Amino acid sequence: MAGSPGLISLFWVALLAGLGVAVWLLSPILAPFVLGMAIAYFVDPLVGRLERLGPSRAVVSAGIIVTVFGVSTLGLLLVAPVLLAQVTNLAERLPALVTWGYQAAARTVLRLRSGQ
Repeated sequence: MAGSPGLISLFWVALLAGLGVAVWLLSPILAPFVLGMAIAYFVDPLVGRLERLGPSRAVVSAGIIVTVFGVSTLGLLLVAPVLLAQVTNLAERLPALVTWGYQAAARTVLRLRSGQ
């Protein structure tokens, strides 16, 4: 009871199109899961090697999570003061920069109107 080749092809094209639309609509929801799967894929060999040294997979996984969290926290603590100083500096200089930009644009408009 096989269908015609055109009907079977239409079925697969419609199925793939429907799957593509579903992935597109769910992409904001799926992004964290895809990122998690990618991280797990790249960390799995490290967990396997450390597991062969003796500790259980759960202990090795917990150790990696604590290490990544600690390194991330340390990085944030090192970057935050520099970032705060730069944002504060920008906030202090922003009125002068806006004034300079306005004056430069006004001079350019006057030059273009005068034909020079």
